[in-house]
Amino acid sequence: MGVVSEIKEYRGRVSVSVDGRLLVRLSRRHFQKCPLEEGQAIDDEAYLSEVAELQYPEAYEAALTRLESCARTEQDMRIALSRKGYVDLAVDRVLMRLTRAGLLNDQEYAQRFVESRTHRPVGRYQISRQLRQKGVDRDTVQAALEQIDDEQQQSAALSLAQKLSGRYAGQPARSARAKLSQAMARRGFSWDDISWALSQLEEQGQLNSEDDWDE
Repeated sequence: MGVVSEIKEYRGRVSVSVDGRLLVRLSRRHFQKCPLEEGQAIDDEAYLSEVAELQYPEAYEAALTRLESCARTEQDMRIALSRKGYVDLAVDRVLMRLTRAGLLNDQEYAQRFVESRTHRPVGRYQISRQLRQKGVDRDTVQAALEQIDDEQQQSAALSLAQKLSGRYAGQPARSARAKLSQAMARRGFSWDDISWALSQLEEQGQLNSEDDWDE
């Protein structure tokens, strides 16, 4: 048991602290249905369970609405629901139900995410970073990336190099190559793929070769 030490309302949200620590932050209307007073004794777990029971149906509908626009990762959905003021217990129940129904599936999400970028001028590292930022675990990311073969990556690297090379036309060869390489690295390409793409540009006469640096 603890004691409600502070209740503060700000912009429609009510923050409840117990024994000097934040316990939960709720919407005003949810708090009004599960009211507390400062100085009141409280069982943290029992109170949060009561709030979760209240919030669960609404949180589930909010999740379904969010899925209507596009697929989401588990982390995306958790963050979105938490920001709306749903407590962890309610969010956990929602995520479990969505996962069991096949509406949340990080493996399928990662596969489709990679597939949608297969023919774009982006490298594996950037795709990996984006998926990891969305909360997809490393093994799942690596499995999804297996659908991109080396030939596809080289083709994408060359496409980007051709697109960007004009930005550095007229610059000294060493500077142009360095800036182009850095730009491609920021798009997630490996140095091997970057080197291959630059060599192709040289053969096509779109980029000065290393032999020209000192001329």
